[in-house]
Amino acid sequence: MVRLQDLWTLALRTSGSMAIIISDRKSLHYSIRDSLDNTQYSPVELEAAIYAASKFAAQSRTFSVNMCSKIVEMIQGLVTPVNIKLKLIPILQYMHHVAHLAAMVRRLCAQLLPSYPAQYFVCVTLYTLTLLASETLVKIPQQLLLLLEYLCDSRTVQAQVLSDLKF
Repeated sequence: MVRLQDLWTLALRTSGSMAIIISDRKSLHYSIRDSLDNTQYSPVELEAAIYAASKFAAQSRTFSVNMCSKIVEMIQGLVTPVNIKLKLIPILQYMHHVAHLAAMVRRLCAQLLPSYPAQYFVCVTLYTLTLLASETLVKIPQQLLLLLEYLCDSRTVQAQVLSDLKF
């Protein structure tokens, strides 16, 4: 027997996969936000909501602008597990449409780096910042300096930094 939660998870994933076609549907924007807000969802449902949010953010300026505060709130939240934060951070690369949001995202990510020094966290955050800088074109010098700061870190981080510098 199929549970309602399973159907909702499937609907979120399907919506995310169709974001290129339906990215401007406001009702879906609200549904995704509600799914991220709902703390009663299972981890699978939360991951489906994050997947949909990522796909919609990549396609819709409106969605990106409207969801930025929610994504930032979740990343900064003390109750959000690190593995969920790692899935949310890449969504921030799409917050480049409005200059003040891009600047806020950049500040947030820069603050996260010393707070979460684990290799994978640093790599995900640096890569997200690199993609954001490449879209805004304003903070490229600052991003290059930030990447150079991490060049002497572990081999994993070095590899990411070199990849980001090449990008």
